[in-house]
Amino acid sequence: MKRLLLLLCLCSIGAYGAMSQSNHFKKTKKYLDKRKFDKAIMISQKRIAQADTLELSEAWFWLGEANRRTYFHKVKEVRLKDDAGYYALDSLLDNAINAYQQSWLMQGKCYSIIAAERLNELEHFIHIIANRYLDLKKEKRFAKSIERALRCNEFACEQQFGMLDTALVFAGVHAAEINGDTANVAKIYEQLIELGASDILVYERASDFYLNLGDTLKAVETLDYATLLFPESFAVYKLNLETLLRIGFWEQAFAEIDLGTKRYDRKIYEMNYLKAKCYHQAYQQDALSDVQKEQYFVIAEENYILSNKIMPENYDCIIGLADLYYRHLRFLAGKKQNKDTSRLTLMTKKSNAAQKLAVFLKAKEDKDVLSTIHEMELREKILRQQ
Repeated sequence: MKRLLLLLCLCSIGAYGAMSQSNHFKKTKKYLDKRKFDKAIMISQKRIAQADTLELSEAWFWLGEANRRTYFHKVKEVRLKDDAGYYALDSLLDNAINAYQQSWLMQGKCYSIIAAERLNELEHFIHIIANRYLDLKKEKRFAKSIERALRCNEFACEQQFGMLDTALVFAGVHAAEINGDTANVAKIYEQLIELGASDILVYERASDFYLNLGDTLKAVETLDYATLLFPESFAVYKLNLETLLRIGFWEQAFAEIDLGTKRYDRKIYEMNYLKAKCYHQAYQQDALSDVQKEQYFVIAEENYILSNKIMPENYDCIIGLADLYYRHLRFLAGKKQNKDTSRLTLMTKKSNAAQKLAVFLKAKEDKDVLSTIHEMELREKILRQQ
């Protein structure tokens, strides 16, 4: 009988505790509805200290609500250009983010799910505000806001209830650059790559970042990893090849060209152009022998011409060919033992023809260039008449 009474007492105490806890949450909501925000925050903070494990998710959620709604009420009275006013409200926003994150981690009833939704909403709102700061050239405020938005997004990705916002992450990189925080830029890119970001631009910008730091090995590793993730992507292949050319890894670049020719046989124009570009850039090395220069020139010229047959109005292809002819003309003219004037004459004609065609192709897009061409032709006619 005593055991039964003890059990009934424990049950009644538990029921009273749960009812009391629920009443406190109702009080928080009541104060918020009446815009008594300070009291709502105070009660929510007290309940976290007193709540049992089962109710902690709800307690943290209501603290997040109290801070968030207080922030949105007060922010209406602050102008965007009023830095002091926004600084005063920053703690409310940070407290709201922290409380919602705690609510999610407690995994209580449905409150953790709602808390996750609130974090996503805050992320989008903060990102919008950050972009306005950028428009106003308030870079420090922009950087601070982006850091706050990233906290929401990174937490969402870690807990797998949100999607990676690449645009926000790039804004985070810009914010870190504003602060001169190179280590944080590297950290952001590393996190993105670990998450297996599906946006190829991530790997392009990461490799550029490492190249600018002088870390060519890390740049190549980044693109090698991208190739493993996207083995069929021509964009990744092209990016990898152009990076190898940029850092002068010629043997690896030649190997990539051979691989790409077999793998991307349907992209004949692109592969011809890339091969021409590869050997064109390799041709410009100072350490090459005359024989190697002649070999690279022949391969580059052949592939520029093949590419041009498929896309006859491609400006990049023609300007590349014009540059190749010009460089080879200088190479031939600089050889003291060269007595083949007919080849020099032929190379001069090829160079002039390619340059003229490149100018005409550019003129289709640029009216100023077209008017310059007409002026040059008019001058030539006047000189001939004289």
